[in-house]
Amino acid sequence: MKRARLYIIGTVMFTMLLALNSSAQSTVDSKESARVFVQQFYDWYSKIYAQKRHILAHLEVLTHKPQYLDMQLLNALLADDRASEKRPMQIIGLGFDPFTNTLDARKGFQTGMVIQKGNKFLIDIHDIRIGRSKRAVLASKLVLTAEVVKMNGHFVFDNFIYPKTGGYIRDGNNLLNVLDSLHKDRVRRGIEKI
Repeated sequence: MKRARLYIIGTVMFTMLLALNSSAQSTVDSKESARVFVQQFYDWYSKIYAQKRHILAHLEVLTHKPQYLDMQLLNALLADDRASEKRPMQIIGLGFDPFTNTLDARKGFQTGMVIQKGNKFLIDIHDIRIGRSKRAVLASKLVLTAEVVKMNGHFVFDNFIYPKTGGYIRDGNNLLNVLDSLHKDRVRRGIEKI
């Protein structure tokens, strides 16, 4: 009887250890998968960004890769672009590239640390500078943090979080909040309806 109990307890403990190990490995795999998704996006986007001379490069994502964006983010970006098209001589929408947090030239982007919060993954993005080692790039200031979630078996960008650098609407903010603020401003000014 004692032997049977010990066998059962041992089997239960072994099963729990396997489950914990499997869960830990799954988390590591998910984090790496999220990082790879974001790095592949930025490898592609860097080329588009350079070709478009940084002006409206994000439209390539909206046109050719909308499946990379969560529907809420995609719809907010599309609304912002429609409003900007109506008033081309005014800056009433994003005045910067939402995926690079700048209008300046960048040589490329390197993914860094990945943090998982529930079903979301936060991936740090750094600016690649020619002649700098990967270690130096990852130690440099953040360009932004990409927030991704897995939906229907693949990752999508849920939001982009901007570091606090001083003086801009996006500083210390995130893309969805910036787009919402710009929309509210256009409504207040009678440019756009609710």
